[in-house]
Amino acid sequence: MRSSLALRTLAVPALLMVVLPVPGSGADSLASAATAAPTCGETTTTLTGDVGPSDAKTYQLHPFVVPTGTARVEVGYIWDPIDAGVLDLGVWDANGTTGKAAFRTWSGSREGRLDKSMPAEVIAPDRNERTVVPRAINAGTWHVELGIAAVSSPIHWRVEIRCPKGPAATPLVADPVDPTHVARAEKGWYAGDFHLHAYHSNPEGPDPDAMVAAARKAGLDIVPVTEYVTPAHWERLGAVQRANPDELIWPGREVITYFGHMIVLSETSDIEYRVGFNGVTIGDIQRKAAADGALVSIAHPTIFPPDTFGSACRGCFFQLLDQVDWPSTNLMEVVTEGSMAELAGKEIPNPFVTTATALWESELRAGHRLTAVSGSDSKTGPGYGHTSTMVYADRLSRPAVDEALRRGHAYVRGVGKNSPTIDMTATAPDGTTAMMGDTLVSHTATLKITVKGGNGDMLTTRRNGTVVQRIPIDSDTFTKDVAIARDLVEGPLGTFWGVEVLDPKVSPGTEVATVIANPVFLADHQRDEPTLPHFVAPKAAASGHVAGPVNPIVIDLPVALLVTIAVALIVAGGVTLVVIRRRRSAP
Repeated sequence: MRSSLALRTLAVPALLMVVLPVPGSGADSLASAATAAPTCGETTTTLTGDVGPSDAKTYQLHPFVVPTGTARVEVGYIWDPIDAGVLDLGVWDANGTTGKAAFRTWSGSREGRLDKSMPAEVIAPDRNERTVVPRAINAGTWHVELGIAAVSSPIHWRVEIRCPKGPAATPLVADPVDPTHVARAEKGWYAGDFHLHAYHSNPEGPDPDAMVAAARKAGLDIVPVTEYVTPAHWERLGAVQRANPDELIWPGREVITYFGHMIVLSETSDIEYRVGFNGVTIGDIQRKAAADGALVSIAHPTIFPPDTFGSACRGCFFQLLDQVDWPSTNLMEVVTEGSMAELAGKEIPNPFVTTATALWESELRAGHRLTAVSGSDSKTGPGYGHTSTMVYADRLSRPAVDEALRRGHAYVRGVGKNSPTIDMTATAPDGTTAMMGDTLVSHTATLKITVKGGNGDMLTTRRNGTVVQRIPIDSDTFTKDVAIARDLVEGPLGTFWGVEVLDPKVSPGTEVATVIANPVFLADHQRDEPTLPHFVAPKAAASGHVAGPVNPIVIDLPVALLVTIAVALIVAGGVTLVVIRRRRSAP
């Protein structure tokens, strides 16, 4: 099998050494046009300016006036020299430069590129343009936003805008997903891919019907649609849910910042991603999302560290852990894309799974209650489910799955449906029981572990993130009882016991984790119950959507090549990784 992680990388090697400024530093976070805002009309209005390396990872807002009677706003742009950097394009309307009501689009650097002969990006009430919010065109001062993603040498940029007049079009009617929809009423394990993309993230991405078809083929029951920043899909997916009542469609977004990415599951009242803009921090974004009842996940936190890989994956490595608001953060992505790749007929482990798992366990030790999940990060559909998360929920509905994830009732299948399955419960001496994610108030317990489909693999038990026991799996349905106890040295959450299933058969000397289970906790008191959102069915609305960013210009490469490069660079740098991921052949 072959895996296809789309690496967001710069086309020009010169950009790999961009120096990142410290976010939130005030003066360089926002630059505005010093001259009076020009009025946009039937003929092209041109905005120009210059940026340099010191502007990297900041945002500039440039005003223009949209007159009454404007039918649509068309925006295109270019920079020169084109190989000296990457600029991202966004637009805010007359409602301001922050907030959901003003946000109209952010397309990264994949729309309106004049140097690529792309058509202008069109903002109109009645068109479901990629990433664009189709609200009425309100007259007043609008702003073009340039995200200065990367700059290696001075750049001159040009934005071309047109505002053709015409009769006011009727805005698209909103048709959001009912958040209370019950896809299946049975209690059980349900498979989800908690980081996937479609058309509003990639021009080649699938439309809604193709998206669901790809999810079904991957064996997914839960389909979180986490487009890059934009909520343009939030009010377009109702019909898709109705046409697929047995699947759970879950609108969300990936918040792309230049210093780390986050998955936000659920619709939110605020759209912000500009860390450093007006002092915005990672924690600010997380708190606002959590206040709206959304689940917040830290995406691929250790992938492609910039000290080693430069700007090969801009913003992918999570650099601002010191800004995280942990009470507002629920999940951490420990497997991204899948745990294996294939190159020249050989399996190559994904080295970033080990580092992400280590980070997750270190945060558990620090007292931050996070549920481990995974996501394919697939842009076009065929990669959906290359890794998946099994969630034990009372039913297949958003409220039930949301609650199960907050409680940690989940485990990661490193290579999706080709991974073994696992069940794990703990029983205290007094007979009380707990499953993955739960806390037992006890000093000792018996952990009962059942693995199916892992014959020949290795089961490991982990106490507070350290391997305690290695147990060979010698049957297709394998059950083992393990005595567990609290550790003398434990964190605020108590002592946590987790398990992994390792496959040693992929390549000599390598064990790859095909299962990573959320742990059971032993403590002297029960942890507080998770705060659960109150889901209300949406009311009929007169207009649709909201939109936001897409990753900048990229070259999509097979994950095998990327991982091979990663392993080579890590080994060259003298870093030893204990790699624990693998891709199985389909049965």
